Amino acid sequence: IPNAMTDLEFFPGGLVSICTLQGDGYHRETRQPGADLSDLPDDVRAEIEAVWTPEVVAAWQASQVPPAPTKAHVYAERDRRLAMGFSYDFGDGRGVHRFGTTDADKRGWDEVSELADVLRRTGSSAGITIATETGPARITPAEWDAILLASAAMRQPIWQASFLLTALDPIPADYADDVHWPPAA
Repeated sequence: IPNAMTDLEFFPGGLVSICTLQGDGYHRETRQPGADLSDLPDDVRAEIEAVWTPEVVAAWQASQVPPAPTKAHVYAERDRRLAMGFSYDFGDGRGVHRFGTTDADKRGWDEVSELADVLRRTGSSAGITIATETGPARITPAEWDAILLASAAMRQPIWQASFLLTALDPIPADYADDVHWPPAA
């Protein structure tokens, strides 16, 4: 900050308010102990670092405990995991396909399910062309049912894990760690 006047004001815990008056106006910012100071002039940085001893920084970091996780946090993690998709092996030349499971994907799944039901009711032998994250695949209604079962096998353990986590009091801080969830499919 060349040709600037800087005033520092320290608050309990080491929080610092940096006020700078330059030719084009006044600027104020606040930084927490341990924050990057590399953009500040050497004299300003030295004054802050004199207050931000390792003990002050450690005490500040220890005081910044994140809020306890809520059910909403677990639900968001569950939804993220449900949307990750899964791999399905057709067991033939079509190979392994990756199926998307976002909300938009699931709307497409509803369309395929309705068509598969109609084809079954009418006794049609027509197939259905679907688009997976891997590419297009031609399937029968029975194969679609197998894909739906594979989806349920991936999704139901995620739901179960979310139910178990939200039943805990308190919800563990590491609720999003893989240790609490089934392996990705």
